[in-house]
Amino acid sequence: MEHTRERLRPFVERAREGGTLFGPVPLGDPLPWDFARRAAELLPLSKAVLALGPKATALLAGEHEISFAVAAYGPHDEPSPPIPGVTRVRLSDLASPPFAANSFDLVMALETPFDPAAVTPLVAPGGAILSQQAHPRDWFELREHFPRMPEIPDLYARLKETVRKAGFELLDARTHSHPVAFQGLGPLAYTLAARPHILPDFSLDADVGALLALEAKRLEERGILLTQARFIIEARRPREAE
Repeated sequence: MEHTRERLRPFVERAREGGTLFGPVPLGDPLPWDFARRAAELLPLSKAVLALGPKATALLAGEHEISFAVAAYGPHDEPSPPIPGVTRVRLSDLASPPFAANSFDLVMALETPFDPAAVTPLVAPGGAILSQQAHPRDWFELREHFPRMPEIPDLYARLKETVRKAGFELLDARTHSHPVAFQGLGPLAYTLAARPHILPDFSLDADVGALLALEAKRLEERGILLTQARFIIEARRPREAE
């Protein structure tokens, strides 16, 4: 077991230096939707946009060359981005962003949980929410070996219920699961160290036994297999006259 610790230690140390160099290989069918493409279709219809979390922000920056620092989250206006027709972009990494009701034509959330009851009122009449998140079944196999792993909130059910109660039209609501393969314990240890929200207080010294038990049960020819699960929801608030 000590040999395994020393073999995996460089992966953990590299993860804590930052970056995402190791990850699972996706297997099976890819997501049957394209979040980035749908966001690009909605942006020209939106004059005010709220991006929730770093991935939604990075998507905007990557797709539209927005010239602001993506690390500067918070309830503040950013420099006017060069997106045709969009006059205002705001960023937030808070589950309950402190903005006024009816402020945004588009709220985007990508892999960042939020409070549906707090975010739904921010959407102006005619505006939309577009969200892709982890489903509660995401990497559920880890929980057998790491019981302290937090449960993933069922945001899929909560968001659907919240937008329906608020009178939104539910345009898209789908889930998708497919296997992913880690090419050995090194990439898996790297991922757990780099993403502490998956397994808080991950410690190679304390958790090496659980890693080996997981490998013994989940290792196949293609690698250590886990289930990745995602959902997408798009909902539109009717205009006042509709």
